[in-house]
Amino acid sequence: MEKNIYPYLIEEQKIKKYYELLLNNNYKLKIFDKKKNKEIYNLFLPKIRNLLFWTFNLNSTNKKNSKEEFNNTQNELKSTICGNYYCNVFEKKDTTIICFNNGICFGIGNNEKEIKKAKRYQKNLNMAEINIREEEKYTIIEKKTENEAITYLYILELYKMIFLNKTQKDIADPNKFNKARIKFVKFSEQIYNIKITDNTEANEKINEWDKEFELDNIYIKIDNSFDLLYKNNRINENIKLKIICIIMCAITTIVGIINLCITIS
Repeated sequence: MEKNIYPYLIEEQKIKKYYELLLNNNYKLKIFDKKKNKEIYNLFLPKIRNLLFWTFNLNSTNKKNSKEEFNNTQNELKSTICGNYYCNVFEKKDTTIICFNNGICFGIGNNEKEIKKAKRYQKNLNMAEINIREEEKYTIIEKKTENEAITYLYILELYKMIFLNKTQKDIADPNKFNKARIKFVKFSEQIYNIKITDNTEANEKINEWDKEFELDNIYIKIDNSFDLLYKNNRINENIKLKIICIIMCAITTIVGIINLCITIS
């Protein structure tokens, strides 16, 4: 079965509100199960699995962290809970919405009308701003049910590509530079430098997609840009510090001369 994937952006500070809008429009948070979704559970290694699929834990026997308790919660509170996690998956019939807490989202399915409806809440953000065509869509073929795990793997690769493109744009803005640097470091630690799976076939696909999206090239360019800009900023700071020191020394010298003149007179 062929599935279309539509990436889009939501303002990061409004992501919790966006989750509430999805829930109010009859989307349900996908609660993963170790038995029903064993292919996903087995494909992803623990660190990345806990980051992307936190709802596996909602099927715990712990009553304070249960599926039933979550489902009985009001949508406003549900959205707040979801906002505390790195990634959330919502479903409505044949449409799936995957969102990361930085506002990078994906609509998955063949109901273009429904996905456009889900995308309409984005404001002042478009893919063209990060050098990706607004109408861009990606396609993956699911031959069997177990291939759902490969779809999530592909989404993760798309996420990496969009995150890096967005970071390239943000570092060009002096007002966003420091935040972009902090996010890039976290992204490297949590996603980019983490081993995703120990499945040989899946790793071959990851390498193939990495090359297709030129992820390593973009990553290195960004890393080098941060180093260069950081060094330039340090140089500028040192120059400013030296200028201040020279001015202070000059002032001290002038004051000393004035005091000496007063003493002599």
